[in-house]
Amino acid sequence: MMDNVDYVKDLDASLEGIDLVVCNPKQGRFVALQTGAKPMPSSSATSDPQLEALLRIKSAVHNANYLKEWTRESGANSGYCQWRGIDCDNNMVPRILLRSGVIGVGLQGTMPPAAMFSGLTKLGELNICDQLGISGTLPSDWSQMKQLEDIRIVNNSLTGTMPAAWASLSRLKVMHLWGNKLTGQIPDSYKALGALEDIGWGQNLLTGTIPASLGELKKLRILMLGQNRLTGILPDSLQGL
Repeated sequence: MMDNVDYVKDLDASLEGIDLVVCNPKQGRFVALQTGAKPMPSSSATSDPQLEALLRIKSAVHNANYLKEWTRESGANSGYCQWRGIDCDNNMVPRILLRSGVIGVGLQGTMPPAAMFSGLTKLGELNICDQLGISGTLPSDWSQMKQLEDIRIVNNSLTGTMPAAWASLSRLKVMHLWGNKLTGQIPDSYKALGALEDIGWGQNLLTGTIPASLGELKKLRILMLGQNRLTGILPDSLQGL
């Protein structure tokens, strides 16, 4: 059984590439060891999906003078719960608040796509406000983030249209998009947002008429549409607000 095993004669020599057999006399057996093998990574080295997501979001809207404390080192072991702009409940992130009263103003970039939020499974409120350096369009693929209940993307420099795909956000209660440069018509598909209570779409460049189908939103209590380019009158279905 031991014919193919080398005996180590020089204890100071390197053992790399040599197979060793260690005898355990108490158990009466031999244990084979292979030197030079790389150790398996410990479970403690496993990355935190919330931390990785927040660092991706930072890369999309970062300015050198803001979010400086958002680093991998400071975010380890749920340290991101101490970051400005992040609220935690039991080490989970339900709210991202990148607004002037929390982090100041000066972020630059574009709105992160849904893939960048992967790992933030409890994220319900996304608040990015008063950041005139953030431009581009509203990501249509945020429709994949079904857990969202509160979207406040206010007073930035966004253009383009309101994503019709957001109609699938069945938990959404608040949608504030005012103070941007959004164009086009209000999507009729938003009648599917049955949980919606608070709409703020004013101070944009929206055109067309107000869809009467918004009257199907039985929980709607607040509707702010002023300072757009809308035409027509308020539909009868919305007169009771």
